[in-house]
Amino acid sequence: MLIVDDYPIARRMFVTGLLQYGVDSIEAGDADEAIALAAAHQPDVAVVDLFLGTSSGLDVARALRSDPRHAGIAIIALSGHAAQEHRDAAAEAGCDAYLVKPCVTDQLVETIERVLSAKIAAA
Repeated sequence: MLIVDDYPIARRMFVTGLLQYGVDSIEAGDADEAIALAAAHQPDVAVVDLFLGTSSGLDVARALRSDPRHAGIAIIALSGHAAQEHRDAAAEAGCDAYLVKPCVTDQLVETIERVLSAKIAAA
């Protein structure tokens, strides 16, 4: 699992919460770090904040979708913005799901399970 958020406290919260479900995660604070970590670790899921300070989670999603090594990765967009335009942009960038912050771990885990089940069914 790759967690991408420019706020270290937010990343830690998700990493710690997912660990309670037995899910190990790696963390990235910006787009470049996320893309490098994805290449090195080949995660099944990336949870990506859309607004990363100086970079964009949409750039991360597009980069992962354009790289054949990540063809099966599930990408979950995470944002404090609930507007439809942001949801549409995330879908166009290749995100499989969209969650609005604040998001509790149970909600994230349910979304991960749903997205992974859909990917398995489509394969």
